Amino acid sequence: MKKCDWIKKIVAVSCAVLMSFGSVPTAPVSAESSMPDFSCLGAVGTLTEKQTLVVAQSFYKAMTQHSTIAEYNFSNSSDRIAVSTDAMTSIQMVYDVLTHEYDFGILAVKGVVQNGIQYDKGKAYYGAAQFSYYVDDEDYEATYQELMGQLDEISALVLDEWSDVEKSLFLHDYIASHYNFDHTDYDTTMENLIRHTAYGMLTRGVAVCEGYSSLYSMLLNREGIENHLMTSDKRGHAWNILNIDGEWFHVDVTWDDPKTYSGYVVRNSFLKDTATMFETGHGVEENGVLVSDWQTLTHVP
Repeated sequence: MKKCDWIKKIVAVSCAVLMSFGSVPTAPVSAESSMPDFSCLGAVGTLTEKQTLVVAQSFYKAMTQHSTIAEYNFSNSSDRIAVSTDAMTSIQMVYDVLTHEYDFGILAVKGVVQNGIQYDKGKAYYGAAQFSYYVDDEDYEATYQELMGQLDEISALVLDEWSDVEKSLFLHDYIASHYNFDHTDYDTTMENLIRHTAYGMLTRGVAVCEGYSSLYSMLLNREGIENHLMTSDKRGHAWNILNIDGEWFHVDVTWDDPKTYSGYVVRNSFLKDTATMFETGHGVEENGVLVSDWQTLTHVP
């Protein structure tokens, strides 16, 4: 399992004692969906499949209840996550999947999770994680409902009788024709984080490639189309990879949104195999040969 581009750029955070996390917001959001199937994540980083599943479910429960703390409740103490730098990074990777690919994580701040340490019989393990949101507690539910409403409006345009290819194409074209690339030079770190998110895309109408990819991923998940973000460090770029009828294809909505033609969409990077993605410029030339450093957090073939 490889680390995504945004993980390599996050600010390093130190471990904290669980009791130092402080208070938890008490007002949950009013709309909660059933627990998604997180088995697609497999074993992330140094975590086992079971540990990955528990961590993902813990973040889900926290986010859908508007809590800032996700508690890892393992039924068997032997499954607990021992404290290490690799384990902390792996937990971060799971968090990044949920905030980039699932709409329930749309308001969770990108990239920084602080892990709390607990002890049992002299052994240290991660008992919980703390994270934050882009909006204050009093504004959270109204903002969340507004964003879900925007996603609902887009999803309502997708017809049930369409094939997965047709649904994927419609959402690809919709995003490319309704949103634009963000060239703004923002003043603060938080503003720059937001430009990489679906939250930024929906509230500003603009974002960079991660925002395009995250919004596309969230909308595809609503249609039951398996997909994940793909990133390239050397390209400094993100796009999506989709499972259509058992085969994986690449889609780059950002590059299919010509920046100089408002409302004009191309499909040069829609449902392309790996060889074609090289031809469209997603590879990197090394010693005269095109290679990739493409990365995803999941066990995509």
